[in-house]
Amino acid sequence: MSLCKIEGFELACEQVNITRYMQPGLYEIVCLRNNKIYIGETENLISRLGYHAASLKQNRNHCVELQNDWNLYGAKEFEFNILFLGSKWESSQVRLKKENELIDRFSKIGQNNFTLYNSNKVNNFTFNYRKPIKIDGIIYSSVAEAGRQLPLSATTIRRRLRDSKYPNYESLNIIKHGYTAVTVSDIYFLSYKAVVEAGYAKDRAQVSRQVKSKNKKWQDWKLAEK
Repeated sequence: MSLCKIEGFELACEQVNITRYMQPGLYEIVCLRNNKIYIGETENLISRLGYHAASLKQNRNHCVELQNDWNLYGAKEFEFNILFLGSKWESSQVRLKKENELIDRFSKIGQNNFTLYNSNKVNNFTFNYRKPIKIDGIIYSSVAEAGRQLPLSATTIRRRLRDSKYPNYESLNIIKHGYTAVTVSDIYFLSYKAVVEAGYAKDRAQVSRQVKSKNKKWQDWKLAEK
């Protein structure tokens, strides 16, 4: 039984069921002083918002601009709001897609002079292009990959691809590949390179190690679902 329901206790009791917020969803952090917003997604809203509150107080939040404004204006100038929550948002892919939609839409139209702490993840994405080939019925993503797997040099493979005497060597259509997407503390990056450019790692090798690590220190570094 709650103390709020026992006679004789003079308590300023306000009942809030926080388990309602132990669900997946999307949220925003708003700086009231400069109308700037951080948009995020998470599998546990109360945990993620708790992380932001604690890390901001300890001057170690991963969003440098957000941390700087918190230090400048103080906690009273910020609001933490839940945008969406519930079982509909259990898939990280669904959450990330919605987060990107919000960031992209907000970046294009703005609203009441608000701006974003987030960069536009959709527009920042870059692609690379590969030309797959087929040799003896086996498809390789590139000449380089075929050269690694076959006892032939890349030069020999390219020559045979151009030579009609080797009908078993075939060039396929060029296809577009996105780089491996990663989330770092719920920030979505569409490539290892983007993580490095944001200052979270010194090189792509470090990103790869931390994404694959089972150490709890790197538990917020994850490959994003495709």
